[in-house]
Amino acid sequence: MMKRIGKTGYTLIEVLLAAALIAVVALLMYSFFGQGFALYGVETASAEEQINLRQAMSDITNIVRVTDPDDISVENGVLTVGSRKYKLSNGSIQKDGVAIANGIAVFDVSRTGDAMLVIRIVNQNGTELKTSLSLNSSQTGGTA
Repeated sequence: MMKRIGKTGYTLIEVLLAAALIAVVALLMYSFFGQGFALYGVETASAEEQINLRQAMSDITNIVRVTDPDDISVENGVLTVGSRKYKLSNGSIQKDGVAIANGIAVFDVSRTGDAMLVIRIVNQNGTELKTSLSLNSSQTGGTA
């Protein structure tokens, strides 16, 4: 066997093996980060949908709480609270014709007797928010 004197460097096989290992590691990292970003996108969209539902419910319940129960009515899917009208139209909850929540599949409001108002909102992905409000005239803060 002959000794190589003064020769340094890598053989072609060593270079190809290193390139193949780098490619495999890069592919695994791309797959890992790609799945992470996709999951992040899904979770962000889900959080935004829930915020959308909560904001609509909060808007409605805040107005109901300060309105005289005699000024609250439910008729043909329209909730009237004082001078404000809430209804589902083309997948959005509208307050006086202006959309306050989009992507809504169900906006169900019912009044059980004179004492209770039940509000149920379901978005198009099936997330549901439901609340019941007592319509006790002694607890309201006046007409809004």
